[in-house]
Amino acid sequence: MLAFFDLGNVLDELQRLDESIAAYRRAVALAPRYADAHYNLALAYERTGEHRHALRHWQAYVRLDNTGPWADHATDKSASSSAAKSSPSPGAQKASFRPARDWRRWNW
Repeated sequence: MLAFFDLGNVLDELQRLDESIAAYRRAVALAPRYADAHYNLALAYERTGEHRHALRHWQAYVRLDNTGPWADHATDKSASSSAAKSSPSPGAQKASFRPARDWRRWNW
């Protein structure tokens, strides 16, 4: 699972968003409780304009890790995506992808 997450990060950095989405989706499929994969997948979906798909993963991240260092950002994105599901917010700050945290603490 972590290999797909890391692959998604590399592809994201190379601006190969469709491929990074595929890698993050695979990571989420293998470990649905790994919040960071949901976070990065939501970011990638937002960059491709797929806000409805992003919303699902913002919400999953908040549900799985509501006290983590990125929880406020994900909560804000989830709320704003719910309010305007199909239109990007003007002047929105681009968040960067999350590198892997200590994955051993997650229940697979």
